[in-house]
Amino acid sequence: SYSSVFGALVYNCPEDVLEERLLERAKTSGRSDDNIGTIRKRFNTFQGQTMPVVHSLEKVEEMQNEQDGISKVHVSNISGEHTIEEVWDETRRAMDGYVTNDVLTSNQKLIDAINNDDHMAYAALCDESMLELEQSEDAEKDDDDDKSSMYR
Repeated sequence: SYSSVFGALVYNCPEDVLEERLLERAKTSGRSDDNIGTIRKRFNTFQGQTMPVVHSLEKVEEMQNEQDGISKVHVSNISGEHTIEEVWDETRRAMDGYVTNDVLTSNQKLIDAINNDDHMAYAALCDESMLELEQSEDAEKDDDDDKSSMYR
């Protein structure tokens, strides 16, 4: 089993701005981990564990763009310094791009399966109930053909 990654949403914001926001949140959150020591530890963990994954995805995107002229992976860098509404608008635009890309990719796979007469690939891309309906319609058509030939 495998999974596909369409990309990543990366929220970029200077650490001093994040630190200030988290310390402000600490005044009302009641969270024991909203303190300067834990906040800085989180930043270090993010830099050490998350950013290498982001950099790898950026390299994949770059290589696919160079090789194919288009990448299936896209890293969306979103500025986290803006207002909540502005960050949400950027996030929504990025997500819309992922969904559109996924729909177009799926449609292309269906078209390729049809053009290549690849019934297995076609079936793998379709919902089972859709195939049951097609099989049912085919059976009815066969029955109708049989009946009409009986009366010729």
